[in-house]
Amino acid sequence: MRVVLLGYSFFSSIIKRGLIMAKNVLVIEAPGKRKKLEKFLGADWTVIATGGHIREFDKSGSHNLGFELTPKGTVIPKFVPRSERSKKVIRQLQVTAKRTNSERIFIATDPDREGECIGWHAAQVMGIKNPQRIVYSEISEKAVRKAIANPRLLDTNLVASALGRSTLDKLIGYTGSPLLWDYVEGAKSMGRVQTPVLTLICEREETIQNFKPKTYYSVWSSYKEGFKAFYAGESNENSEDTDEERDDSQTPKETQKESLRVTSEVEANRLVAIARNNSHKVVSLQTKKSKKSPPAPFTTSNLQQAAGARLKLSPDMTMKLAQKLYEAGVITYHRTDSTVISDDFCEVIRQYLKVNDPENLPKSAVKHRQPKNAQEAHEAIRPVDLAKTESDIAAELGDAAGKLYQLIWFRTVASQCKPAELDKTTITTQSDTVFWKANGQVVTFPGYLRYWRDLGADSELPLVAENQALSLTDAQAEKKQTKPPSRYTEAQMVKVMEKKGIGRPSTFSPTIQTLKDRNYVAVEKRMLKPTQVGLKVYHFVKEHLTELGTVEFTAQMESHLDAIAKGDEKWQPYVCQFHFDHWQPTLTKIAQNLGKPVVQSFNGNGKSLEKSRTKCPKCNIAMSKIPSKSKKLHRPYFLKCEGCETVMFYNKDRKQWESLGTKSPTQETKASCPKCQKPLHLREYRSKKDGKQKKLLKCLDCEDVVFFESRGCFWSKQFGEINL
Repeated sequence: MRVVLLGYSFFSSIIKRGLIMAKNVLVIEAPGKRKKLEKFLGADWTVIATGGHIREFDKSGSHNLGFELTPKGTVIPKFVPRSERSKKVIRQLQVTAKRTNSERIFIATDPDREGECIGWHAAQVMGIKNPQRIVYSEISEKAVRKAIANPRLLDTNLVASALGRSTLDKLIGYTGSPLLWDYVEGAKSMGRVQTPVLTLICEREETIQNFKPKTYYSVWSSYKEGFKAFYAGESNENSEDTDEERDDSQTPKETQKESLRVTSEVEANRLVAIARNNSHKVVSLQTKKSKKSPPAPFTTSNLQQAAGARLKLSPDMTMKLAQKLYEAGVITYHRTDSTVISDDFCEVIRQYLKVNDPENLPKSAVKHRQPKNAQEAHEAIRPVDLAKTESDIAAELGDAAGKLYQLIWFRTVASQCKPAELDKTTITTQSDTVFWKANGQVVTFPGYLRYWRDLGADSELPLVAENQALSLTDAQAEKKQTKPPSRYTEAQMVKVMEKKGIGRPSTFSPTIQTLKDRNYVAVEKRMLKPTQVGLKVYHFVKEHLTELGTVEFTAQMESHLDAIAKGDEKWQPYVCQFHFDHWQPTLTKIAQNLGKPVVQSFNGNGKSLEKSRTKCPKCNIAMSKIPSKSKKLHRPYFLKCEGCETVMFYNKDRKQWESLGTKSPTQETKASCPKCQKPLHLREYRSKKDGKQKKLLKCLDCEDVVFFESRGCFWSKQFGEINL
């Protein structure tokens, strides 16, 4: 009977896939990895790909959230399949679980917070209480079999953090976004992460638009000996030489050389005159040897920044190409905030350097500092096999994937090289009371720079000696103007998000893509520029929801989610406390300020409804669409005001929404009432017999005087025919 209900083809496909007789089951995320895993695991294994998340919150309950929050600090979720495909995957998991010993089912979803949550959902639908969880950072037979031999339990803290994150995101987005819709045409949503990022982009735009350039002068002297020195003041003070912060979001450029800024033309001309009318000599010569440490291997954010700066790839495209490389088994997992390389692979790199670049081999493996809150169990993004080249990858996965692979390859090898060695030289000259400085830099040992160039070109200075007289060839004051800060590139925005703690590596790219998809920002000459809609959303949030637009708001929330991931905080009490103590009162206050009805969340009544563009004739606020299956209605819903309870129905003949009992407007005619002699009025009505729109003549004072339209005239049983 069961076979008849489910269909022969269903069970036939199960048998073909080996599910009924499966000895071991591996549950993964990406379908693209399945064939590779099945190939080296063999016939004793069945690999099931979830295709990402298989369940999501139902669109029911208050505000269509799919969960309820209680003042006692509990969250009551209702999960449903994410799509039709997810339904099939869930059914496949359930059938498999019934026919396989639970100890032989291994959850191998991606090794991050979301992967842990997807694995939890898979275990839930299969009815497994303590599933075997395995993690590996590369898709190789050695790594996967090692993971299978060392399973662990699901990390419930990571699952809790992921559930807390998705609950907060939907809570803020679904309850806050409706406030925008009536006031910003074209606005689609606000969000816990997207709104602060939009704020940063809009604030930068305001700075640019309000910027007023100022004129200044850069004064310099050039010498026959072969160098140029810039005005450094009228006292010979040595400035501290500080190492620049490594910035993957920009390509290395030669530093723009300038003097101390001189703000008046008179002063600039005075300095030029001193230079031209006085002798010059070297008063100080300093050469400092320094080392520049190799960069850490790529994390997710560093990869997005470097690919944006060097390959002109958007964060979204970078992640898509990295996904292809990972599924093909040529790089490790690409969503990571770790800078660790396994000891085994460090040895592989060292062997490569020993054979190919022995002078660049350090005495021991290079260890890089881990970012705050990095997940120690993860590896950085690296190649799986150093022998694979860009051309190998390009032939298999395309040129773009090959170039990204090469970027990862060079960065990985560079991370285990010796530091670069530099000679930094400063020549200070003097003419009368004025001092001039020239700075130069020469690489004396390239070290990691052979693989990863993050320095500008050398700037070599000639050999001179202290007290040496110099021959001036020219002195000039170059007129310049201050410039506003540039707009962010996508790569720079990723860097800012990471530095300020907005979101996490896995959310950087989707957040920027969401802003583009919402038409809040556009990309012009590779720069992020807010659209008019984006600016209006920013101003609305700034005026009414100031806190949501701040970096601190989101960063603080991320700190709580990190604490939950470590087991230091419980996710359900935190979410409930945030809502009842902070978010709901904030929304209530805003609604009152805007003159909108206050709709309380989680009061146990009904569900949030889709808003209409039609405004309530009494309250002037957007009315809600109430679904209805009544055949008497001209649309599958009617409108209701959640503030004053006004109800409206659609009239398809007049093509407008009308309140219940609304009568069509009347028009005075030349015909007179047979009883009171006052003018009769023409009005439209709908026939109950055939539903057609018709006309009648009626006296507004005599209720029994009514003439119905009939065959080109108006007729009354009591008064006969009448013509207009």
